[in-house]
Amino acid sequence: LAALRKFARLARAALRLGALSTPVMLTAPLGRYERTRDLWWRYFLWSTHAAGPTAIKLAQWASSREDRFPKEFCDRFAHLQDDAPAHA
Repeated sequence: LAALRKFARLARAALRLGALSTPVMLTAPLGRYERTRDLWWRYFLWSTHAAGPTAIKLAQWASSREDRFPKEFCDRFAHLQDDAPAHA
């Protein structure tokens, strides 16, 4: 019974992360157009916040690596360095 509960929690977390990340991936081409770029980046940032502290920590790290990630990504997510939401 404990293993089943653990599996259910894991499955629920995977579905939640999939529900948050799939729209970001499917709408990624919108980030290329000037008219929709800002909206797409705001949604990407929102979904990162909604995904939780681990995703935020990963984005903090990634935004500090301009040698590995696009400058626009680093600029958009840089505020996470100082302004990350508190978590319990």
